[in-house]
Amino acid sequence: MHRFVRRILLVSALWLLAWGACFDAGAGGSGLNTVVIVNQDSTNSCELGNYFCEQRHVPPANVLFINWAGGNTNWSSDDFQTNLLTPLLNMLAARQLTAQVDYVVLSMDIPFQTVYGAEVNSTTSALFYGLQDDTGTYWMNVTNSYCASEQIFDFAKPLTAPGYSFLAVMITANTLAQAKAIVDQGVASDGSFPSQPVILAKSSDSTRNVRYHAFDNAIFNTQLRGNYAMFRTNSDSPYGLSGLLGYQTGLASFSISSNTFMPGAMADSMTSYGGIIFGPNSQTTLLAFIAAGAAGSYGTVTEPGASTQKFPDPQNYFYQARGFSLAECYYQSVYAPYEGLVVGEPLAAPFAQTAPGGWVGVVSNAVLSGTAQLGAAFSALDACHPLHRVDLFVDGKYSQTLTNLGPRAGNVLTVSLNGYPISYTVPMNATLPTVAAGLAAQLNAPATTNLTKAVAYAHGDRIELHSLATNGLALPFYFTDPGATNGSGNYYSTAFPPGALSPQLSLIGGGSDGSFHVHVETSGTLPYVVQATGNFLSWVSIFTNQDGGSADFIDPQATTGGQRFYRAVVSAPPLPTATVVSSTNAAGTLIRIDGAVQPYVIMESTNQAQWTSVFTNSQIGSVEVSAGTSLGSADVLSTYLNASEPAFLNSTANGLRSFCLGGSLAVGTWLQLNVVKTNGVSLAISVTNQSSSAALYDLAQQLAAAVNATPGLQGPDGLDVEDVSAGAFGTASFNLRALGSGWNAAEIGAQLTASAGVNLSPSTQMHLDSNQSDLQPRDHLYVTAGANQLAVTFLLDTTQLADGFHELEAVAYEGSDVHTQSRIILPVQIQNSSLAATLTLLDMGPTAPVQGTYHVQVAANTNGIRAISLYSTGGLLNSIANQSNVMFTVDGLSLGAGLHPFYALVQTSSGGQYLTAMQSVRLVYP
Repeated sequence: MHRFVRRILLVSALWLLAWGACFDAGAGGSGLNTVVIVNQDSTNSCELGNYFCEQRHVPPANVLFINWAGGNTNWSSDDFQTNLLTPLLNMLAARQLTAQVDYVVLSMDIPFQTVYGAEVNSTTSALFYGLQDDTGTYWMNVTNSYCASEQIFDFAKPLTAPGYSFLAVMITANTLAQAKAIVDQGVASDGSFPSQPVILAKSSDSTRNVRYHAFDNAIFNTQLRGNYAMFRTNSDSPYGLSGLLGYQTGLASFSISSNTFMPGAMADSMTSYGGIIFGPNSQTTLLAFIAAGAAGSYGTVTEPGASTQKFPDPQNYFYQARGFSLAECYYQSVYAPYEGLVVGEPLAAPFAQTAPGGWVGVVSNAVLSGTAQLGAAFSALDACHPLHRVDLFVDGKYSQTLTNLGPRAGNVLTVSLNGYPISYTVPMNATLPTVAAGLAAQLNAPATTNLTKAVAYAHGDRIELHSLATNGLALPFYFTDPGATNGSGNYYSTAFPPGALSPQLSLIGGGSDGSFHVHVETSGTLPYVVQATGNFLSWVSIFTNQDGGSADFIDPQATTGGQRFYRAVVSAPPLPTATVVSSTNAAGTLIRIDGAVQPYVIMESTNQAQWTSVFTNSQIGSVEVSAGTSLGSADVLSTYLNASEPAFLNSTANGLRSFCLGGSLAVGTWLQLNVVKTNGVSLAISVTNQSSSAALYDLAQQLAAAVNATPGLQGPDGLDVEDVSAGAFGTASFNLRALGSGWNAAEIGAQLTASAGVNLSPSTQMHLDSNQSDLQPRDHLYVTAGANQLAVTFLLDTTQLADGFHELEAVAYEGSDVHTQSRIILPVQIQNSSLAATLTLLDMGPTAPVQGTYHVQVAANTNGIRAISLYSTGGLLNSIANQSNVMFTVDGLSLGAGLHPFYALVQTSSGGQYLTAMQSVRLVYP
């Protein structure tokens, strides 16, 4: 898509203000980048393929007809190669589409299994990265390097792909109507930004529910997006649910209600045979989700084993929240997809944000000749979605890139973590992923992490930040004083905010019982105690506010017969310390603050006598984040950095730790769990085996029941036992889960002890933080490139195109790795000679029966014709040489029911060409 097909343009960039009409937006890829493969031996395949092409504006040359009469379940690898792959690659090369096409749609009644020797692959995965063998020396090739890349697919295709790679999906269902509904669900979802939730269900099937370990990571990431609702639950059935954007579970068999899903929904189950969509199958297949309204689903076409790497990670919903298309989401979320079938509408992108645009200085259907000056302009909807590139397509085929504003060398990106500045200068030939990786390396430099207690992980154009500190109050804070430089001689100190040490009290009324109602007004957050006296000698504490802030209280000891006086005494902690430190990244004097447990003010002085407040920090305990960019040494600012949140979010995940039991069991064998809560309280819960026929699994179940019934462990500072399961050779295992959320709650300590003969792992005291990555506070940084206003003017050499009717499309791309497209279409007529031709549909009206045989007449206005060629869905239908007036016969059934364009190319012996106006006919079944 990025290589030149032909050079017909002279391009110059220009900022334009006048806007034209004709706006059509596409997101997450488009019909321009899609090939639809239709089985001509199936009327359903033809009709569905035509329906998809109409809904997604797929150019007629992007349709490939194959002939397969062998059924829709499986074929051999030779059949796959002969009937599908080779024709596809040849068609792309012949039509100059190889660099343009990323998506391949298989339109029903094409086998979903491809038998490769002793292995079975899905047909969609075979198109994604070739047929794979997981035995011998080939087993490593089953991995998918595109997985979790968060990059533009064209730049991150799987490394093990055999020279081709497509985001391949199959659109199929039990009926043609259901298959068309998949298309409708995908198209309707584009840019809809639904608020309906995704549910991640942990079932009671311990073999199939194992993806739940990945739930919290995906939920945390979508929380940082702020535009997506996702939560986890324990459930063995989706039946009765409705209005969902997604559902992920692990069950062999289940029932699901119709209309469960919203447009654009993705849903799947981790089970052995969910991808065996036709033929005998004792398990519920992915078609159950499709029938319930999902736009896409996934399942394996052969026994995969209990491997989570062969099924979608719930991160696919985070990718959807970013704006990636459905096909991109699935292939980025499966590490080993060779046995997995993707069924769905590939371009569905509910969270893709398109940009308005228009043609400038030219009107629709304009007549052009010679060298024509044209213009197009696009405007980003917000600063987080700049536009970086505009491509021109002529008659559905990539022609040239008009402008490409990528990361500019010399731009400086700066991120501050708790005020500590880290800068990165964009190098030459940088891309979004290399910039993100370079900045992450700066953030992870040991000298930096020692100060910030944070680490960075680069994922394409995104950087995921994790805080390593369990106690945010222990982290230092940094402030840059831009009005001073290191060594300037200024002095710095700290103070509490005005009013923090002197709360104001007022009487707001009295009760009928003689009590007094008192209001405390303070702008501070320091804890305080209200004291009362009747004689100013003996003060008694009557009210304590540990959280600080204004409050009302009642003094029930007051009487109407005597005087009562009140005062507020602030429990002020020590002031934090301020130290000047050196930094090459700070644009001024860098001050380090330590020991802050309450909001504070940084004071500055030149003589230690007069002090001025220069900064107030009221966000205590959370890691503050700011991000920005500057021009640096570059001529243009085109690289940007944005943070998802102004401070790290705390995790809502619960801490986990697995424990295993082995050895032997006898009557009298005991097992004890010793718990040390985060407040220092210790508890011990023990159980003893009383049965000669019991197993370690039974003893673990006893302990689970006892722990889960202990009152002292049932609050948010407690824990419970879950996922008790029996293992091989009589072993047992279970998880301890912290009931409170976040890293602090996971610091609860737990140790198993047991009588002789029972082996424990682990046997020492452990915190419930084996899922530490999910518990650490987190934030995201996003690197983008481009401009908020992107406009081009260019010179179109029309003599390089056939005279006649053409369609120009300018496509602008979001300057992130989501690469959302925005498309504007301009029909034009080119006239550089007197050559002309007419196309007449002799016996076809706007609608005609699909069973008919029809005739199309094409007549040129001159002799000396070398050839006249008729085109429609699938490209060239027929060509007749050496005649200026020709009649073509069209078999309606060969095209199938649906909307079909007809147009002709006339070529003269002297090299002249003329393209007739396109006429469309809808073929229907009576």
